Amino acid sequence: MKRGINIHDEARRCLLCADAPCTRACKNGDPARAIRAIRFDNLKMAGQWVATCSEEDQLAAEEACIHYDRPIRIREMLKGIPETDGSKTLPSLGIEFCGIKCENPFFLASSAICTNYEMVARAFEAGWAGVFYKTICLEDIREVSPRFDAVSDGGTADFFGFRNMEQLSENPASVDFDILHRLKKDYPTKIVVASIMGQTEEQWIELAKMAEAAGVDAVELNFSCPQMRLAGMGSDVGQNAELVTFYTAYVKRSVSIPVIPKMTPNITQINQPAMGSQCHLSHQHHQVGHDGRTCSRI
Repeated sequence: MKRGINIHDEARRCLLCADAPCTRACKNGDPARAIRAIRFDNLKMAGQWVATCSEEDQLAAEEACIHYDRPIRIREMLKGIPETDGSKTLPSLGIEFCGIKCENPFFLASSAICTNYEMVARAFEAGWAGVFYKTICLEDIREVSPRFDAVSDGGTADFFGFRNMEQLSENPASVDFDILHRLKKDYPTKIVVASIMGQTEEQWIELAKMAEAAGVDAVELNFSCPQMRLAGMGSDVGQNAELVTFYTAYVKRSVSIPVIPKMTPNITQINQPAMGSQCHLSHQHHQVGHDGRTCSRI
C-alpha cells in the first residue's frame, strides 16, 4: 500500500519563489500561497487558495516547479489539505485613514526603496496597499557616496564619529510627480501619498499644489528628516511648533486633499508640534497615529 506524503515536510521543500512559476502556470487559484499557508501551519486558509484549481491546473503547476532536486508534489500535497467550509472568506485587512479607504495597513515608508516607478509598482503587485513616496523637494540634491555624515561638537574640530546620511529624492520635482501620476493611473485602488519638504512658505505651497495636480491621495509634510542640514528644513522645522503650525496651515489652505504632517521623535514633547499642526485650521477632522504622525483634513 502506497503511503501518503507528509504535506508539512513537502511544503518545507518549497523554495518560496517570488512570482512563483507554479502559480503562473495555474489558471485558477494560487498554489504558491497554498504551499506557504501549509508551511506556516495555516491549513484552514490553505485550501481557499486552490479551491477552484482543476486537476489540469494542479498538473500544470507541478510541471512548472523549478525546484533544484525534484518538483514539489503539489497534487499529492493539496489532496492532504483538510476540507474547509467554502463559504468562509479571508478576513478583511481594510482600514480607513484620513477618510481614505486602504486595502490593508501596509504602506511603503518614504525611503530609498520608493524612488522610482518600477520599485513601487512591484510592491503594489506584491500586495502593499500604498506608498509614501521618497520626499520631494525643490533643492538640487546630488548623489554622494558613501553616505556618511561626520558628527562633531557644534561644528568645531572635535570629532565623535559617523552617522548615516540619507538624502531626499534626487529626481527633479516634475519627474517625481509624473511618476506619482502614472502610479495612481496604473494602480487606481492603491494609495499614493506624496511626501514633500520645502524651505519657505512658497515652496511648501508649490509642492503641495503639484502633488494635488498629480492626482495623489494625500500629501505628507516631512518635518522629521534628521539629515537635512539646511536651516528651516526637516527636523529643524519639526522641533519648532510655530513653524509646524504655519507650514501646515499654508498647505491646508492651498489643497483639498488630506495633509499628513510627519513629526520628528527628536524632541522632548512631541505633542507640542503635533497639536500645533492643528491650530488655525477650521472645520477639520483630525487623527493622531501611534507613530506621532498627525492627519489633518478640512
